[in-house]
Formats: sequence, C-alpha cells, structure tokens
Amino acid sequence: KKENWGGDAKPYRDKISAANEAMEAFQNRAMEQVLRRLAIEVARFTIQSARERAAEGRLEFHDLLVLARQLLRDHPRARAELRNRYALLLLDEFQDTDPIQIELAVLLASSMGDPDDAGEIADDPAARPWHDVPVDPGCLFVVGDPKQSIYRFRRADLNLFLEARRSLAEDDPVALVQNFRTVPSILSWVNKVFGKIIGADDSVDGAPAIPIDYVALEAFREDGPRIDHRPVILGGVHPDPKVRADELRMVEAGTVALAIAEIRAEPGKWQVYDEDDEQWRNPRLSDIAILIPTRASLRFLQQALDEVDVPSRADTGVLLYDQPEIRSVLAVLTAIVDPADQIAVVAALRSPLFACGDDDLYRWKSAHGSWDYRQAGPDVLGPDHVVARAMGSLQAWHGERWWLEPSELINRIYEERKAFALAFADSRPRDAWRRLRYLLDQARAFQEAKGGDLRDFLAWAALQGADGARAHEPTLPEADDDAVRIMTIHGAKGLEFPITVVSGLTTVHRSRSQGVQVLWPDDGGEPRFKSGSRAGSTQFEELADLEGAMNADEKNRLLYVACTRARDHLLVSGFHKEGSESHGQRISALSQDLLGAVARSYEAPVMIPPGPPVQLAMPDTGDTVEARADFIADRESLLRDQSVVRSLSATAIARQAQGAADGEEGDGEETGAKAATDYSLEPGDGQTVWRRGRAGTAIGRAVHGVLQALSFADPGRCEALARAQAHAESVPWAADQIAATVRQALTSPILQAAVHAPRSFKELFVSMPLGDVVVEGYVDLLVESEQGLIVVDYKTDAVASEAEVDAKMAHYRLQGATYALAVAQTTGRPVIDCVFVFAGPNQVFERRVTDLDDAMAQVRSIAEASGASVSV
Repeated sequence: KKENWGGDAKPYRDKISAANEAMEAFQNRAMEQVLRRLAIEVARFTIQSARERAAEGRLEFHDLLVLARQLLRDHPRARAELRNRYALLLLDEFQDTDPIQIELAVLLASSMGDPDDAGEIADDPAARPWHDVPVDPGCLFVVGDPKQSIYRFRRADLNLFLEARRSLAEDDPVALVQNFRTVPSILSWVNKVFGKIIGADDSVDGAPAIPIDYVALEAFREDGPRIDHRPVILGGVHPDPKVRADELRMVEAGTVALAIAEIRAEPGKWQVYDEDDEQWRNPRLSDIAILIPTRASLRFLQQALDEVDVPSRADTGVLLYDQPEIRSVLAVLTAIVDPADQIAVVAALRSPLFACGDDDLYRWKSAHGSWDYRQAGPDVLGPDHVVARAMGSLQAWHGERWWLEPSELINRIYEERKAFALAFADSRPRDAWRRLRYLLDQARAFQEAKGGDLRDFLAWAALQGADGARAHEPTLPEADDDAVRIMTIHGAKGLEFPITVVSGLTTVHRSRSQGVQVLWPDDGGEPRFKSGSRAGSTQFEELADLEGAMNADEKNRLLYVACTRARDHLLVSGFHKEGSESHGQRISALSQDLLGAVARSYEAPVMIPPGPPVQLAMPDTGDTVEARADFIADRESLLRDQSVVRSLSATAIARQAQGAADGEEGDGEETGAKAATDYSLEPGDGQTVWRRGRAGTAIGRAVHGVLQALSFADPGRCEALARAQAHAESVPWAADQIAATVRQALTSPILQAAVHAPRSFKELFVSMPLGDVVVEGYVDLLVESEQGLIVVDYKTDAVASEAEVDAKMAHYRLQGATYALAVAQTTGRPVIDCVFVFAGPNQVFERRVTDLDDAMAQVRSIAEASGASVSV
C-alpha cells in the first residue's frame, strides 16, 4: 500500500526495476560468455571430426565441397588444368546453390591467376571474394528460378542467387518464361495469386525480406477440348472460430478424399493428357498426387481416403517412418536395445509382430511377470504363453545385437515374425511390403554411409522420420500399382503430376524456433546464439527478425513449387481457422475475387458436432460356453490344416528317412533348410580355426558364389571373386580361405571333367511334378556327358578324414538323389551319377551316391507318402 512506503512508492519501484535490469544484463553477459565458449568448443569438435573423416576415408558431401575449394584456391596449376578440361560450365537449379558451390564455379570459369611460364601468379583469385573474380566470357551459364528457392536448410541463399545474377549477367539476364508443363487455365490462377504472395511490390504480407520480381509464366500448352482446367479451391474458413487443429485437418482431409472420389466417379470431367499416346484420356488414381508441407495431416488423409475406398501410398521417405509397419519394427528394435525401457517393450509386445493383446499383458502382469525380458517369466503361465514366447524372442535378439548389423537384425525380425505374411492383413499388402523393404534398404544405406550399432541406427532413423527432417527423397512405386500418391512438397520438387492436390495448409505459421538457435550474419561476422526464451547473445533478436521473415518467404515459395507441379488439374486447400495466418487462409482470400472466371470452389461437407454417446442394444450372439467351445474346436481345426507341411527340402526328405542330420552345411540356397558347419577363420588369428555358426554359413555361400561365377577353364579371377564374395557376406577376413577352398574344389576330378564336357550348367533350376506334389530347386552343377547327366553338389563341411566324409555321405545320400530325380524327370534324360565335392582350404574329397537308382526310388516313395509339395 502507498502508506507503507511513506506515501510515495515510485522511487522504490524504480530502484527495483533498475536492479532487475542490472541483474538481467549480468545474466545476459554471463550467458553470452558461456555460449561463446560453447561455440568455440563446437567449432573445434566440428573441425576435428572433419579431420578424422578425412583420415579414415569416409568423407561426407560437404567435406568434398570444402576440399575441392581448397584445391582450387591453393593450387593454381590444378585450377588451370581443370579449367582446360571443363571449358564450359552449366549450373542448373542455381537458386539452390550454396556459397561454396558458386565459388567453385567461378574459380573454374576464370583464367585469372593462371601461372605464367615461370610459374609466377600475377593476381591470385583465391584472395578475392568470388563476385570480384572476373569470369571468362561464355564460360559459365547458370539457370535458376528464385521463386523455387526452398532449400535454405542446405545453405541455399537467395541473396547469393541475386548477387550472382547481377555479377554474371550485368543486369541483362535472359528470362525463360515459357512453361511447357502446365495448361493455361492453371497458370493464369498461379500468376494472379503468387504475384501477390511473393511479388516484390504488392505482397500480401508486406515487403518480403529479399525482394524478387515475379515474372509471370506463359503457357506453351493449350487447354484440352471441353475440359474445365480451372483450379479448384477446397473449402474456406471453418464456421467454428474455436475449431481445434486436428478437427480442421480432419475436415480438410475428408474434403480432399471426397474430391478424389468424385474424380474417380466422373473421370470424363477430369481428363488428362497422355504424352505417350498423344491424346486426352480418363485419369487413373496413379495420376493423382497429394502434396503436403509436413506429415502433420498424413494420418487424417490416409484415414479419409480409406473411408471412401481410395487406395493411397506415402511416396516420400520422411512420411514412411509414420506408417504402422515401420513403427512396429522400430518399437521392437528400441526394446531390443534397451530392455529397461518398459514403454518400448510393451509397445513391441502390442505390435502386430507379436500381437499380444491387452488381456495377455494383463495376465502376465497379474502373475507378477516383469517387463524386463532378461528376467524369468512367471511359472504359472508357462513358457508357451504368448507374452513368454515374445519375451524369449526379444531376449535372443538382445543377445545377438552385437554380432548383427542393423539390416541383418531387421531381416531376422522379418523372417521370424513373418512380417511380410502379416501384410496380408493390410488392405494393400504390396504397399506394406514396399514400406518394409524401404526400412531394410535404409538400414543398409546407414551401414554403407555412416555405420554404427543398433542404437546409432535408431537415433539416425529418428532424425530421418522427424517432422522437420530433410530426407524428402521420393520412393519408387510399383510399376502397376494404381493408387493416389502422397508426398511432401520437397519430395515432389522436380516432378510433375497430371492431377495435383495441395493439402495440409491449415497449419498456422510459426516464425520462431525453440531450443538452442544459431544465426550467422551476412557479413561473415561472429554467429549469434540464443538458448531458451531469454538467454542470448547481443544483436540476436535483430538477426532473428530477419531470419523469421526469410523463413516465411521460403514457405510462400514452397507453396508456389507445390502448385506448379500440376499438369492438367490443380486442387488447393483453402481451409483455415477464422483469424489465423496460414497458407489456407491466403489461398482462400486471394481466390475469392477469382472464383468463376479463373478458379472454382468445392465446398467442405457439413460437419455435425459429435453428440453424447448412443447406447446400442447388442443383439444376442449366442455367445455361450458351448458356442465358444465349438468356436475353439473350429479354430484349432483350421490351424491344424494350415500347419500341415506344404514343402519339404531335400534335407527334410533325408531326415524323414533317417532322422535329423548333425552338421549339415548352409549353402545359402535354402533358407533355414541346412545348418552350418563350414570352414571359417577367425579374424586376427595366425592359424586356421574351424568352427560352426553364422560366419561359417557365410563362407559356404561365398564359396558357392565364386564357383558359380568362375570359369573352370580359366580360374585366374579366383582371388578377386573371393574378395568380392567375402565382402558381400561380411567376412572379408576369410577371403584367402575362400579362394583356397575354391582352388581345392577345382582340382577334383569331376570339375576337371566339366572343363572338357560338351556342356555344363551352374546353379540350374529344376522343377517336376511327382504325383500330387512338386519338386523344384537349384543344382550347383550339372555336367553333360555322352552317357548321360551328372549332378554335382558342393559341400564345405569341416571334414578331416575319409571316414568323416563317409559319415557325411550317409546324411547326404537322399539329398543328392532328390536332385537327381528332379533333373531326370525334368529333362527326360538319364542321370548316371551324383557326385558330392567336399572342399576345404587344404584338401578336397569326392564321393558318389553308389546306389543312385535305389536312392531315387526311396525319394519318390517319401515324397508321395508326404502328400506335400517338395521344395529342393
């Protein structure tokens, strides 16, 4: 109260305000010193990392740019040599060029600084800014459109484009205004709307941060006969001024889906031009592309399209990480990495890969089961409980994660959990398969480009799938897949579509980023920092205001890029919340005066707000104990039918006759049909160590691969092929052992005979009917002789004596007979011999099936008795 301060509190308030200002100034100075020191450490770390990459030979793209600039700056003779080699330079998409790239181009296109005969340099261009380096006339040609500059996150600088245009064209650039893609009706709307959105003079947002002249596009094509090409504006302001963002996205997605359903129902109104047939035709769904700025509206679009039975697929990498198949696999991988992450473990258990229901999880927890799969499960549930089996799989993969590359582990999960078979539950299984293959390819790309363990891959995948991710490369669709494509606008850059739908425009613009921010002034001075809402370096806010304006300008150009992807028809969302600033609001406002003559509208469906839940009377389903028992019996009968073995390998036939064989090698031709006992050399050892396991199987596959590719008559490429196969199988340390094993195999009499045989066939596919079953498979080598055919099978089992080879033959006899029977019936020619070549790095053994006719008869009897399809 005033009286408590002697009647006048103002002096005290002023002192408190002054103290607060002094404290804030002190905090800002301290924070700026901290941020400056942190920036120095980050810079040191960055430089050190670049040096380490160079030393290890794993350069990134930016490293290549920096080193190339260093070469041209510091080595005049190299610069002159490269300029002589590349006399003319063309830079396309110049609006996306970064400062290093333009400097490289200018140094290559300028003869300034060429050494004379004495090696002297009169004027070194490396000492000048790039725009002060004179370019030789006619040597440098650049093409770009400033309206399509959308890669600031890759250091593309619109100022750089404008400065280069002034420097190189001297105020006389050639304007390429003719558009060969889009029909005139669409270009008319684009010119009128974007002339106001991104034009330098009358921008609806005020003057842009970097003014550019909007040059109107001129159409080369003509509108189709009796086809309405006017752009369609979908929706407008939502009637509820307090509508939530997700509700608005739902309305927008529903309208997009209805519009596409209308295109499908009345294709004659939406005809597109077929460049191959040179005529107008009705559109297919694959002619339609929905472009979105981010993935915020993706799930609403997919749900809305599903509701009107319109198939769709996400065609940009960043969008695929939000798909259910990918999320399920990533959840399992996260649980494998960290068994203490209970949320990840439960998410993995509830995913379709394990299909544990909430009732299963409840029973597990009620029985005091732990979510840590390293702990023993509750005895009361037993090891066959669905959660117990899932926990066992996670535990096994957790133990193997150190020895498997991320791609190998993902492939193991696919195989063991039947991921591709589960995709049949999807309405579009082929699209689900494509997404699963995409994640596997991404894991392989991670290994090749970056490398690391499973935790590193998950961190990398999280960056790729983040909402602000820069991985917008489109994925290739199936050639015959007729579905609507959904892509990010960045992913659609450089592409075109007969019918383009621009959606996801309801998001309100946000100009400021959160967290730590770093901004660089144009004059190349020290960077400015900010951490949190208050702490930051001096002059940060000035740069931040300019940065926010430039980001807003780029979003406008991004919308321009989206709309100019259209060839024949364009539909653009005008949905927005009253009073909001979004692209939808701008499109709607600027198109109002154009409706009728230049554009047309498509109103949103009337949305009825949800009322109280309705209590439905459930019909009597007869769900009694007896009915449930009948259901369980029917279900078990179906499961028994499905569990009948439908295919048998040659190994399985042998096992049916004489029990499971111990120590069979994996040739790589049959997944899971053979166990490995191959020769393998542990890396780093000075002596040969024979062992069983996955690497042994890899060596067996590598030996088979070399023998398949190698010419027996001229084996000079043996070592080179062995190295290639060793790397392909991830056992590069075993290349010498693989080559030695192949060399030993080549000394066997049957392979020597194959050199002089009339014909021989490697990796020969055979297939034959056998009663109600089919036998098919691959034969390692088939040798043709005058008397008949000889089947040859390679083995890389670890055998050291004749007796061990004879013991192996007891297991392999019927396997070889199965191959021989398939060849005989397929070709109609007699198989006179079946030879096994047991090869190792130091020796080779050769064995024949001496009772081949009896063995083939036994195979026939086993196959016919099995009543199944026999797969060799």
